[in-house]
Amino acid sequence: MRLEESNVTFINADIAKPWQLEDTTLDLVVGNLVLEHIKDLSHVFREAFRILQPGGKLYVAELHPYKQLQQSQAKFVSQKTGEEILVDAFIHPVSEYINEALTAGFMLCEIGEKQRKDEKIPRLLTLLFEKEA
Repeated sequence: MRLEESNVTFINADIAKPWQLEDTTLDLVVGNLVLEHIKDLSHVFREAFRILQPGGKLYVAELHPYKQLQQSQAKFVSQKTGEEILVDAFIHPVSEYINEALTAGFMLCEIGEKQRKDEKIPRLLTLLFEKEA
């Protein structure tokens, strides 16, 4: 999908803190490989629900909990030391993502488990939620 500048605004913020947006402002919120780094998901789902317009959608793509249980975790290499540094992560079962979203008021529209052909378990968990119109 190609996004045109005229109809898309990207917002960079700390999702663990209160979101500085008015209620019912947006029609789409995307979380991509970020929620695994948040301990308490309830805040994120409540804030997403608050700022989405009726009919708005929340799309989440996360490292699948199955991958995390196999010790897969985000990491980077320090430019100063060359050391590999693990990024703090929390394993959230699939049910936690879904239940937190339902508690916040969302409807679950679609769930996906994406994997490469050469892998035996899913790499990504994708979830699409909607705020009822």
